[in-house]
Formats: sequence, C-alpha cells, structure tokens
Amino acid sequence: MDEFVFEDGGAKAKGTPLEIRKMPRFRVFKGSTARKSASRTKKRYLDERRRLTSDGTLADHPSIAGLLVFTRDYDANSASMAAGVISGGGNFSGPEKWFEVSSGEPFNQWLRKRA
Repeated sequence: MDEFVFEDGGAKAKGTPLEIRKMPRFRVFKGSTARKSASRTKKRYLDERRRLTSDGTLADHPSIAGLLVFTRDYDANSASMAAGVISGGGNFSGPEKWFEVSSGEPFNQWLRKRA
C-alpha cells in the first residue's frame, strides 16, 4: 500500500487510496492532524467536519493548539474531500495536493500510471 501525505497550515495527514480507479475513495490514517480553523474562505466540507467532530473521529489535539487529530482512520469519498476536511473546509484539488511519501509524486500522476 502506497502512502501519501498532505500538509496545510501546520496540519499533516497521511493516507492512501482505497482502490485504483478514477476518483477513488481515500483513507486518512489515525494520528493525522487537521486544522482547527479554515484555511480558505470557501468552506466546502464544514458539515462533514462537524459530523466527524461529533462522532469523535476528529478531536482536539492533546498538545498542539489550533490542530485536531484523527482518532481513527477516516474514509473520505475522494482525495479532495480528505484534503478539504484536513484544511478546515477548504476546496482543494486533492489529486494535486497529496504526495506519495517515497517519491514525492503527486497523487494524480501516481494514479494515472496505475488506473
């Protein structure tokens, strides 16, 4: 399983696609962090973040103010949704913003070679 990283405003998340196809669902790993406040003015995934906070998937980071932590793996509908949740609701092109850990290759390029 290839591992990818997304970083925004001090938040750092790791994850992986759940299947090899165009627009795959994307898993964010437990222990990844997310911004507590939004990084963009457009807040596309606020309802999803509220749901994740209320069910305990996202919780206040125990030692870093301004960050939340994933208490369990989270399966997003896409890499973009995962990036948006991590960034505080922002609208990102996840395939361009997640990078494969070992090669540094953007997710969209990595996926094109496999799909």
